[in-house]
Amino acid sequence: MRLVIIGGPGAGKGTQAAMLSREFGIKSITTGDMFRSIQKRGCEEGMEIGRILSEGKLVPDDITIKAVGNELGLAKYGPGFILDGFPRTVPQADGLDAILASIGRGLDLVIDIEVDDEDMVRRLTGRMVCPECGLIFNRHNEGYPGDGACGACGVGLEARDDDNEETIRRRLKTYHTSTVPLKEYYSDRGLLHTYVSEGIIERTYANIIGALKARGII
Repeated sequence: MRLVIIGGPGAGKGTQAAMLSREFGIKSITTGDMFRSIQKRGCEEGMEIGRILSEGKLVPDDITIKAVGNELGLAKYGPGFILDGFPRTVPQADGLDAILASIGRGLDLVIDIEVDDEDMVRRLTGRMVCPECGLIFNRHNEGYPGDGACGACGVGLEARDDDNEETIRRRLKTYHTSTVPLKEYYSDRGLLHTYVSEGIIERTYANIIGALKARGII
């Protein structure tokens, strides 16, 4: 199974990717996590990535494509993968095509999760992440742990530096101008499945599973 999940910031891409990864035993690749890992190295490239992300902009295509290509070349992705947050632009999609061609693979499906902009702002300003296991929680949702600790491993939850309203709205503007054209790109190839999400995780997941079954992927 080789999937791409696209959608605006806060659309729930990471949540759905994690659920699919657990159920089907395939690895999820998140460009955001890769970028944060590069930043932690303290190198010049990491500092540049941090500056770009803090301004709500996209990391340049050449840096992103190189990072994803290096990751997909690892043996652990032989059974398949889920790409969360990549590609974000048509040039990145072209780069992904070249990467997959070089390793003799192709995409099975591109899942597009559509969410209203104001809902995405609300989700992201309440998002809290476990720095240990990566689980995502939201302060606005029922069931948010009162002690602010991850229910899975007990580590204190943290907000991401770029989850503030000003940066989020810049990211949304960038998404609409740069990422939305991907829908036409993948639709023309017969790979796109779009779901308008109401924010109910289980319902979104059920729709994705239905799409995978309808195409004979599972």
